Amino acid sequence: MNKKMILSVGEILIDRFPDYDRVGGAPFNFAYHIKQLTDMPVRFVSRVGPDPEGEEILNFIDRYGFDKADIQMDKTHPTGIVNIQTETSGGHSFEIVEDAAYDYITLDGVLEKTVGSMISMIYIGTLIQRTSSGHNTVQQILNSCNESATVFYDINLRPACYSEQIILSTLQYTNILKLNNEELHLLKNMMKYYEPDNEFIKFLFNEYPIDIIAVTKGKNGSTLYSKICIDSRVSKLKGEFLDSVGAGDAFAAVLAVGYMAGWPLATINQEAGRLAADICSISGAIPYDKKNYTNIKKILKG
Repeated sequence: MNKKMILSVGEILIDRFPDYDRVGGAPFNFAYHIKQLTDMPVRFVSRVGPDPEGEEILNFIDRYGFDKADIQMDKTHPTGIVNIQTETSGGHSFEIVEDAAYDYITLDGVLEKTVGSMISMIYIGTLIQRTSSGHNTVQQILNSCNESATVFYDINLRPACYSEQIILSTLQYTNILKLNNEELHLLKNMMKYYEPDNEFIKFLFNEYPIDIIAVTKGKNGSTLYSKICIDSRVSKLKGEFLDSVGAGDAFAAVLAVGYMAGWPLATINQEAGRLAADICSISGAIPYDKKNYTNIKKILKG
């Protein structure tokens, strides 16, 4: 794999579970996994507030090898917090605190210089676009990227944190689209498309510059689509199920490195599902035991 850079832009926050806190946020989780999996330079850009949570995040990212200069400091807005409750179904409910520092990420000098460099891939989500400020910043970033950069859009929809305009404008740049089964059907309804799912996938390939679409389905596995191939599979848990927070972000990271390494669709789906299942057997979104990454790193080296 070449040495070009991966850029992830978006929220970093405190996932507040009933009994403990964890540093989280899909764009950060993605960047963390990429850093563990490859020797490719990874930049993560976000924004935190002037509070203990912001200080905790800065210390955390410094400890794990990220550049604190990429984290913008907000003097008035608090660091993002998500209150998480486990549901009886095994899923989770999320209360995402509004008006957080990451809503105000700007295209400052550091980020502008990064975007203008030779990045191989940029990862973007939806949550940081929930405000007009965040949406405008993302659109500026996407317009400033070099044409060879792959845009990975992890749609990751949260109630009251998205709009049709946000989604459709981001899809115009998207090369890799990741969404879950519920989001797929929400997107179909939004576009008033009432044909079967496979026909809708073909429609997306025809309408947008998308190369791969990943649809995750929880315990029912995942399906990866390219314009010429489809792969569906289910990965089994190795240990006890604890929570599914961050499983999709792990899947996204393996999808990204597999895509850049030119893996077959089946290999990407198998290894992405395997790491996602591993995440479900730990508390929180990211593993601190690097053994979780061993198999994927072997394939990359091979």
